[in-house]
Amino acid sequence: MSDIRHALLRRDPLSAAKEVLYHLDIALGSTLQAGPGLDKNMVELVDEFIFHVPKERNTQRKRMSCVQELQLLEIMCSYFQEQSKDAVRQVIFSALFSLQGNKADENRMAMLGKLVSMAVAVCRVPILECAATWLQVGVKHYPPPTNSWRAEGLTLGVCYEQQFWGLSTFSIRNLKDSSVSMVTF
Repeated sequence: MSDIRHALLRRDPLSAAKEVLYHLDIALGSTLQAGPGLDKNMVELVDEFIFHVPKERNTQRKRMSCVQELQLLEIMCSYFQEQSKDAVRQVIFSALFSLQGNKADENRMAMLGKLVSMAVAVCRVPILECAATWLQVGVKHYPPPTNSWRAEGLTLGVCYEQQFWGLSTFSIRNLKDSSVSMVTF
């Protein structure tokens, strides 16, 4: 895994993220029958090259420009749209956005909110299906009162609301009408 990391360090952030998605696809797609799982090294690669959390503690986080972030979202949208196997798509989505209990979790949720918002805007149904399944599975596995997924679902809803409704010209009435169709937890 260290060879992969060194090769990724020499790449620009977008091609490195695309390469990590490729390796994640290989790692999880081949282990799907044995039960999905993500080893620590792969989690570190995802954290470092997709969510841009530095591996070393004393290193400052690399910030992507707004254009690079948009391009990364497009790479992720394209990946999930082009993945023909639903099971692999779901496993990879879950591997990317399941909470790991580390400092990348905040970045995961921010990126998830933006990805879902983009999926709504450009009609990428596979991403929306993955997000819905991610929320449903999380709620089943973490029942109240320890349900951290409830908070993450709320975070996702707030992020979506800030991005979508803040940029649209819909009236307050439309906002109220849409809140009826929101998922309740």
